[in-house]
Amino acid sequence: MGFPRVLFLAVLNILLFSQTVYGDFNFSKFNENLEFILIDSNIASGALQVTEETLNTDPQYSKVNKSGRVIYDKAYRFWKEDGVPVSFNSTFVLNLKVENGSGGEGMAFFITSNIDITDKPEDSYGFWMGLFNSSTNGQSSNQMVAVEFDTVKNNGTNDPDGNHIGINVNNINSTNITSLEESQIDLKSGNDITVWIQFHGDKQKLNVYLANGALNDSMPSQPFLSQTLDLSSVLDSEVHFGFSASTSDSIELHCVKSWSLSIETVSKDKKVLVIILSLVAGLLFVVAVVIVLFWIKYRKSRAEEADIAGTIQNLPGHPREFKYTDLKKATNNFSAQSQLGSGGFGSVHKALLHKGKTVVAVKRMFKESKQGKREFISEISIINRLRHRNLVPLLGWCHDKGQLMMVYEYMPNGSLEKHIYQGHLDWEQRYNILSGVASALLYLHEECEQQVIHRDLKASNIMLDSNFEARLGDFGLARLIEHNRTSFTPTNVAGTLGYIAPECFHTGRASLESDVFGFGAVVLEVVCGRSLGWGKEKPDLVGWVWELHRENRVMEASDSRIDLASVNEEDIKRLLMVGLACSNPNPAERPSMRQVKQILSREVPPPFVSSFRPPFVWPYPEFSDSSSTGILISQESGSAMNWFMKSPAVREEESSLT
Repeated sequence: MGFPRVLFLAVLNILLFSQTVYGDFNFSKFNENLEFILIDSNIASGALQVTEETLNTDPQYSKVNKSGRVIYDKAYRFWKEDGVPVSFNSTFVLNLKVENGSGGEGMAFFITSNIDITDKPEDSYGFWMGLFNSSTNGQSSNQMVAVEFDTVKNNGTNDPDGNHIGINVNNINSTNITSLEESQIDLKSGNDITVWIQFHGDKQKLNVYLANGALNDSMPSQPFLSQTLDLSSVLDSEVHFGFSASTSDSIELHCVKSWSLSIETVSKDKKVLVIILSLVAGLLFVVAVVIVLFWIKYRKSRAEEADIAGTIQNLPGHPREFKYTDLKKATNNFSAQSQLGSGGFGSVHKALLHKGKTVVAVKRMFKESKQGKREFISEISIINRLRHRNLVPLLGWCHDKGQLMMVYEYMPNGSLEKHIYQGHLDWEQRYNILSGVASALLYLHEECEQQVIHRDLKASNIMLDSNFEARLGDFGLARLIEHNRTSFTPTNVAGTLGYIAPECFHTGRASLESDVFGFGAVVLEVVCGRSLGWGKEKPDLVGWVWELHRENRVMEASDSRIDLASVNEEDIKRLLMVGLACSNPNPAERPSMRQVKQILSREVPPPFVSSFRPPFVWPYPEFSDSSSTGILISQESGSAMNWFMKSPAVREEESSLT
């Protein structure tokens, strides 16, 4: 049919025959990325906590006499062209739970045209439910219609009891109210209650239905509350929807566990001539934009190719540039048979150059990956200046026909990851591999011209050559830092779950210590012969090993495929203690890679490791700065002392007190 004709018929059908469309949302649970305005409220456990549910231990903080609001950050048109209000349906699951005392004060669903939606009235706690206060109550400037779910009978209001619902228009005293005492619904029982609120615009009638249970599909046949409302003097052309709640001397949690809204919105009729002219003008504009975008993309691509080539050619040693046609032929057009592996930004292929006499590995970036270009430049510029026997050597690069590729020395035995689970490695090979990785990290952290933070240390990025010697690779996320610094702050947290140090999630900062944390995870994987178990279905490997250590059974964590009769058990324990020490949740208590290398070389004894896994405390005294978030992950106080700076006697004494 063709795109122009399809577009014309679609627009013509919408403008000529459609009077109204529906805008809606449906949240089965909530997270902080959703578009909500939170005023003294928060999102926790996948639900809206309308009065803030907090773990604040400050003695000055109290949950009594609080109020809060949650507002969906989108305005909806409320009046049609003929002056009739739109219709809407809203369904939500609420859960009101008394935390202490008799409870209070309840919560409300509201619609408002008040433009100052990012605030709430002062002193709106108690029976004001976060809607009004003594000064604003009854004022037309409130522009507020609410359905209250009241859990306290208050003097000075028209509350019938402490378990009722009501409709409120600019006033805390309800215009229509009904008790739930004779029903089976108890608002503050702590049980889920499904609420349906329907407004029929043509009839200007508001109906409220309730039923026990979450996401209850059985809406009662008759509403608990119904009222005809003339809202012409109450609400303006645009409205917002939200919830409010409050506490008084007693504490009550106000939770909304799900929320859906369907609202009628208005579109205008257009004359056929206007439609055709607008469509033609629109198509011409689209064609012009497409031409301009293609031209910009072409110019940008050419400039980018020149920029990348210039950057790489200015690197020390001038890495060799390979031809795209040669690599394409050597990998049989990058066939699936030649693929060695793939990741988030590309794939790796085995390539046979020089008529099959030379074997290399080609890392090919995905064309559509925006991060691929940054990784490409970063990886080449960093690894080109590095020289160490335990790093994968870079042979060259290619940037042609929009393709970004790096050529590495081929590692016949693949990645360490596959050997861990297949059990092909004997104990001597395992120990030697971990020593090699430690040597590579020590070189990156302390011995090269500029310090390098790898940021993606994991078993799949450790390659094994023909002699099963470790070669650390994949420097796409790596960053250079000066020797007088220990960290840098990227724009986002990078790496693989399980290998990322906990402090990275709270500061966005990568450091030498975060590399050490990743090394600790690899050590435990290699010695135990099992995965980290990151996720709900698998046990936490680090926690499991620490538990065995606490019970003086840490040797049971070693891979059962290791022949203990031919192995020095002290070496196994040495590596397990290194793995736990590097996995310490607190960065300042982890050993440096120089300390690790000395321990693996048997120059110094194994590190002391507390019997109990330390709690994660942030900001940590030795790492805190202006960018710290001040989040305390553990409710325990946690020690701020470095175990490696204390004598064994002091360590043992403090551990026994834990």
